[in-house]
Amino acid sequence: MKNGVFKIMKNNQFKENIAKLLDAIQLYFPAAYGGFINRVLWKDIKTYCLFIGYPRSGHSLIGALLNAHPNMIIAHELGDLKYAYLGFRRWQLYYLLMKKAQWASKKDITLGGYNYYVPSQWQGKVNQLQVIGDKQGEGTILRISANCGHLQQLRQIINVQIKFIHIMRNPYDNISTISRKTAKLNFDLTVLK
Repeated sequence: MKNGVFKIMKNNQFKENIAKLLDAIQLYFPAAYGGFINRVLWKDIKTYCLFIGYPRSGHSLIGALLNAHPNMIIAHELGDLKYAYLGFRRWQLYYLLMKKAQWASKKDITLGGYNYYVPSQWQGKVNQLQVIGDKQGEGTILRISANCGHLQQLRQIINVQIKFIHIMRNPYDNISTISRKTAKLNFDLTVLK
């Protein structure tokens, strides 16, 4: 029985990896074109920002607030390390981050049950872009722990200083929010024992 479950899990993981690869292939040329067309925006970037941490920690709120700054673009969970590892160039990555940040900044978008629109600010647009990055705390940590080559590849591609943002809150808040958002737990944390 265990071997059958393992084969199903392995098959599902294979399908997910193929879907991610096809997604990356589909974005490669539009990102190259968009990155080149917008190359003037990238010339003043001095800092790349990566979120690290735990799920349900408030990363989305902080990312949205930083994205509202006139000199920053912080995308909502693009998965930048994946694209860097797949060989996307700096301009391509920056373009994808910009498009994802613009999409997440729309007034009617709800992410994880919350709306992160900041009225009358710079979400989705910039004055002079100096900081760019991706808000994907748990995803970043999982990718780096699975293969530290992801981070090294990103460093080589962007060639600017990387700053990490690590948001921590009371662990009981994380746990209670995860239990509310996970249907199979049904608010019963004893299931995890």
